[in-house]
Amino acid sequence: AFTVTARNGYAVKGVYVNGQKAPNSQTGAYALTGIQENKTVTVDVEAVQFHKVTYIVNDRLYYVQDVQHGGNSTVEAPKIEGYEFDGWYTTQGGTEKATLTNITTDTVVYAKFAANTYTITYNANGGDGADATQRKTHGQAVTLNGPIPTREGFNFLGWSALQTATEPSY
Repeated sequence: AFTVTARNGYAVKGVYVNGQKAPNSQTGAYALTGIQENKTVTVDVEAVQFHKVTYIVNDRLYYVQDVQHGGNSTVEAPKIEGYEFDGWYTTQGGTEKATLTNITTDTVVYAKFAANTYTITYNANGGDGADATQRKTHGQAVTLNGPIPTREGFNFLGWSALQTATEPSY
């Protein structure tokens, strides 16, 4: 019995005994039985082909991965505060999601993000007339346009994120 192990960067394509292909071995171990004369064993190897998968996030290099020909590529999703990762795409700002399985060529992919949206809820803080909400998209300015509340004995000065504020923040 003997074991065939390809050196780093190569894969065994086949093992031949006196020109006849030996049955494929998942473990690389082969057995020759009934040997009564010299045998010639030939091992056919091929270089393992690798491709680079380059990941770009916001015009910057995020990660480069070497992937064996026909293999798959995965990396941890990037995180940007205020945005949800939408996936890897074939072009910057594109609409076609990248396929990162069965890699057969060098590949560049681009991260796409969707801005989070938030709900602004107006609270009259003891007054009347401000039961409203408004949507805000992360990274975009918003004009607060909730209704102006009324409260007897008070003048409306503006909005604040704190219920106990004495001056408006917005």
